[in-house]
Amino acid sequence: MTTAFLHTLISLRLKSTVQIGVVFCLALLVATPMLGQNYQERAKENLPFLVRDNVLLEQLTMDEEGVTMFASSADKTNGKPEATIFWKEVPLFLQMLDKWSFEEVLTAYKSKGVKAFSIALANKEPDYTLPETPKKLRIAIDPGHSANCFENAQLEARFMQIKGEDLGRKKDARFFEADLTHKTALLLKKRLKKVGAKVYIVRDQGKSATGEGFDKWLKSKKNKELKADLDAGVLTKQQYNWYKDTATTAQLFRYRFNRKDLRERAKKINAWKPDLTLIVHYNASGASPEKGYFKPTDTDYGMMFVGGGFMAKELNSPEARVHFLRLLLSQDLPRSIQLSNEVMQAHESVLNVPAIEHKNEVGYLNKYSVYTKKPGVYSRNLFLTRSVMGTICFGESFLQDNILEAKLLSSSNYKVGKIQTSKRIGLVVEAYYEGVLNFLEGMKEE
Repeated sequence: MTTAFLHTLISLRLKSTVQIGVVFCLALLVATPMLGQNYQERAKENLPFLVRDNVLLEQLTMDEEGVTMFASSADKTNGKPEATIFWKEVPLFLQMLDKWSFEEVLTAYKSKGVKAFSIALANKEPDYTLPETPKKLRIAIDPGHSANCFENAQLEARFMQIKGEDLGRKKDARFFEADLTHKTALLLKKRLKKVGAKVYIVRDQGKSATGEGFDKWLKSKKNKELKADLDAGVLTKQQYNWYKDTATTAQLFRYRFNRKDLRERAKKINAWKPDLTLIVHYNASGASPEKGYFKPTDTDYGMMFVGGGFMAKELNSPEARVHFLRLLLSQDLPRSIQLSNEVMQAHESVLNVPAIEHKNEVGYLNKYSVYTKKPGVYSRNLFLTRSVMGTICFGESFLQDNILEAKLLSSSNYKVGKIQTSKRIGLVVEAYYEGVLNFLEGMKEE
């Protein structure tokens, strides 16, 4: 088969089931048996980090031939498999994920069944070799949340307001996470660009990834979008009426605007195809405010998230099952764990903030996450850790309501160009930067 013909096939963009059928008639290029065995070993290593609820094991089987997914446990009991990815065709599956849109891969997956793919791409896994230095490295930075003011941050429930008397001073501490994350992203971009990396920030200041703020969306786009979804059958009439007439502003933000924002973030990142993605957040202890004010805590810790940690009912859609297979069969999960481990260690050394202890009382870690055996690094099936492809680190640097952190974050004593923020944010930037460099150094040694 000629190189030109292969390139033609790689560039295909499937638009319909008919086209898929045509492509399926092409000859399959088969990898070696030893390669298949390697993928089986990789899957066995990745699987424990993917399954938080063992009931999900009733939706798959793994044997010497490959991995088979079932739409439900009942389908497995009744012997009705959805699709099998044979070990020898894993490179092909990963090439599809690399070269095609996710929608095209999903369509091909739905049509596959238990027969081998007949799509001719290549018989090797895509080349994920990273540069030995940050030069030419492509890094996406996703600053968490989108509030453009303190009031909208209160709506997001991502703000911090602490009375001065609780901090041992006269002045209250008042700041919000969306502002902190965006300034972190801007400073980190400057830092990385100086060493040659190409950096993409997913959203602008005070805006979501769609390019709009919640205020503008609520005023001028909400009703149009609801009507469009009703006409397209995305919403039932009952759902449409609830959103239009009953839902509170907070519910509209959470269930419509924020979900749309998250989908757009993943879409933009995947389209840009970065080598690494850093998802920047700042944590809090989880205590509820009293009359708008939080009580500070003496506790402080950091944590990082990667993909995996699927819960019961979280494999109920074909989309989720394809992402599950991607994390099971590719290098995305082990590399993400390695990157996140380096970033967490850098946070410990630069910020003097410990990784959270493995034995802890944080509900979402104990109920919804899987410990990766790297201090502070957990698999968790958040939308972005599931949907963003490639090597990722979803960072929660420290607790904003820690008494020392709150004092530091409420001071704008650090300036780079036009960016004015806290020196503490500058140290977070250094921690991410150092973590990325250490990760690249580790890649050279593999």
